[in-house]
Amino acid sequence: MAGLFKNTLIACMLFSAPVSGQSVGVVLDISDVPVRKQTGTAYYLSNVAAYDLVKSNPSVFFVDVRSVKEIASAGHPAVIDAVVPVMVEGEEFDEDLQEYKLVSSPKFVDRMLAAIESVGRGPHDMIIVTCGSGVRSAMASRALEAAGFTNVWHIPEGYDGDTKPGLNTQNSWKNANLPWTETLTATVF
Repeated sequence: MAGLFKNTLIACMLFSAPVSGQSVGVVLDISDVPVRKQTGTAYYLSNVAAYDLVKSNPSVFFVDVRSVKEIASAGHPAVIDAVVPVMVEGEEFDEDLQEYKLVSSPKFVDRMLAAIESVGRGPHDMIIVTCGSGVRSAMASRALEAAGFTNVWHIPEGYDGDTKPGLNTQNSWKNANLPWTETLTATVF
């Protein structure tokens, strides 16, 4: 209940413009977020709320933390400011998948700082983080919080929605009819 109160209070402070008329919450309560997608600050936005906030407030920095390879195959929200991968290919090869296993990027925080500084913002400005399913954006948010970033929000729904079959028809960026593109339009850091 404390999480709901905090998120409601923060939402009231952040959103002066109404969000779109879709029936998706502005700020998600921690009880609606699976543990693996939770962060220390518990700042969660739905896809629709994130889009509305980015469109109404150009000072919000919106970043996708998936790999360029993944974005090239699946597309990305058309309104992101940057791509800063939180995971990179490691040295261990996965025979089953026929690809190198992903590991945490040791340069993620430095690249994120470079990304936000490139547009005149800093670690205390509002940042919205997304990925495919909400797991890596939670990981990225936790890394940024640990590095002293104070206003990091993440989208637990992710761009693709839940990865379990049948669930992604309800909570993905595309299924919310939000603008997306298959052409990489943002700077990669």
